[in-house]
Amino acid sequence: MRETNWRWSAVVSLVVGCGSTAPADTVLPAGSALATPDPELLAQIDEADGVPRSNALLSGFVHGEPVQYWSAGNAIAAPMEGYIPCRREGRGCAPIDHPIVVDTLPGEPGYNAFITLWLAPITDAYDGEVFPSVSSFDTAERQGLIDTPIESFVAVNCPIVHPETEFEDLGPLSTIHARGMALTCAHFGDGFGQLGLGEVPLTSDDRVLIRNVYILQRDGSDEPLSEPLRSVDINGDGDANDSNNIFGVGFEDGDYTPLWQPVRTTVPSETVSIDSDASAPEYSEDDDLFDVDPISYDISPLEVVVDHVFEDDLINCPLYADS
Repeated sequence: MRETNWRWSAVVSLVVGCGSTAPADTVLPAGSALATPDPELLAQIDEADGVPRSNALLSGFVHGEPVQYWSAGNAIAAPMEGYIPCRREGRGCAPIDHPIVVDTLPGEPGYNAFITLWLAPITDAYDGEVFPSVSSFDTAERQGLIDTPIESFVAVNCPIVHPETEFEDLGPLSTIHARGMALTCAHFGDGFGQLGLGEVPLTSDDRVLIRNVYILQRDGSDEPLSEPLRSVDINGDGDANDSNNIFGVGFEDGDYTPLWQPVRTTVPSETVSIDSDASAPEYSEDDDLFDVDPISYDISPLEVVVDHVFEDDLINCPLYADS
């Protein structure tokens, strides 16, 4: 198996089923149950995952049309690695019904919601065994259960969160294995993409693709035209979920990505926005504000833009496919 910097060796034990233990690199029999995190680790995840327990769908705009999205905290462009067994189909390898397996958790160096996948082709000897840890794939290869894992050159968006976390209309959280434990992640895009895992494109240097989201504010005010950022119902509809955020690409675009570079964009003070006409803000697509180079994605402000500033932190905001 390819070399990796596993920090958990075979001498570490994991809990299986009703209290029995096994080395961390053990491949478990079909149907084996993994331990769940202890309260201390759950508290670490809860503090570091960057999302509240309850997450409503938020609203913005893309290509001049309303769009809904989730806010899943900050993220970085460098994905962490994960593994999943797959079954060869022609020249491809389709993931089987098994959780993704990772080695890094929220609050630890190198953690990211975006996971670049290594596909582990199962052999005829495989009989439903469970992979509880990254190191168990090495054992499985020695035992002849899998062939050498193949890099997929795509990532999935599955932030590990507290098991009581909810995202509106996302459905139940997914199971993800890490270091012999069964944890939970919010798998955005599940069911979409060639692999059915909502794959996110990577750049030539193996980074998650980034696109811009424009966060509007009026000249003379530091307040964004965004209810979630202000925690205020500015359009009087009874919630604080609406914004005049403008996403640079849509879910159906070939360069869609859920990883966004916020661009704080100042527009004229008289701009009509969601606080005055929620259904028809004056600006609702990136072409209203910027010339966007289709190759480099460099932007040049139009005359209407008073100022624009790129913010430091990238944000993970998957668009809702049904919006």
